[in-house]
Amino acid sequence: LSSSSAASDVYKRQVQQTAPKPIRLEGNIIDAKCWFANNQEEETIDKHCIKQGISEGIPPLFKVEKDGQNIYYLLESTTTETINTAVIKFVADPVSISGEVLSQNGWNVLRTNAEQIIYLNEK
Repeated sequence: LSSSSAASDVYKRQVQQTAPKPIRLEGNIIDAKCWFANNQEEETIDKHCIKQGISEGIPPLFKVEKDGQNIYYLLESTTTETINTAVIKFVADPVSISGEVLSQNGWNVLRTNAEQIIYLNEK
């Protein structure tokens, strides 16, 4: 197999996805770059770093703690508004998100929009 042939095979793979299920989760919106580069051990959230990353297009994640473990969901928009725009005002604050959860090629995905995100502590 040539490298170009192998590369084109990657693009031909079908998306493997579970059926979406309604869900409501509580946690924090973070960005992958800032969180995994700086905070994974400390469990602190640098709001400025996260806001900057999401503003620059880094995919937002939703971090949920369950049984002492962090579970991460890739956030995906259910509207024409980009997910980064939809979540920017909520970053790093404890929130509740309603939407649909599914597994897509091994990733937890949470489909939602700004109207389905609420602060846990009233602002």
